[in-house]
Amino acid sequence: MNANVQRELEIARILGVRFVVVPSLPASLRTVAGYTHAAAKFQEWGIRCRSAGMKFLFHNHDVDFLTVDGKVLFDILVEETDPRFVNFELDLYWVVKPGYDPVAYFERYPGRFPVFHVKDMAADGSFEDLGYGTIDFPRIFARYAQSGVREYVVEHDAPRDPLLTARRGQEYLAKVRF
Repeated sequence: MNANVQRELEIARILGVRFVVVPSLPASLRTVAGYTHAAAKFQEWGIRCRSAGMKFLFHNHDVDFLTVDGKVLFDILVEETDPRFVNFELDLYWVVKPGYDPVAYFERYPGRFPVFHVKDMAADGSFEDLGYGTIDFPRIFARYAQSGVREYVVEHDAPRDPLLTARRGQEYLAKVRF
């Protein structure tokens, strides 16, 4: 870590940032070696973040669930990092879209997912307003203790009417039971 990174962590700490999040990895790293290298770097950054009073997270997308040389790339990041220093902002849509089950990840890696990105998927695989799509959120949310979730971030990547989307999401969350 260079001095600029230390300075940025200090600014983040002053601003009250709790989570430092890597939002994605470049396509050039979509190999077993690339994700192994990223995991090692994440570990270093996670140690630095923890010493600064913050947590280090990685935000997944569907490409992180590609299987390369028999390995799911996302699994490399989870398996080759220490949960004391590196955890995940799990985007539920991008787990489900390529055919994976978030609950299976909670079972395999309990406590590693302190933040969920909560967005729904239409039957055709496109984005949908929360509660109007196909993702079984009550089943996922019911495993909150096992997942380690502490924060839910509701989003929609392409809302037609942002205020309607926000209202529908709030109404769904107010009535959803698990």
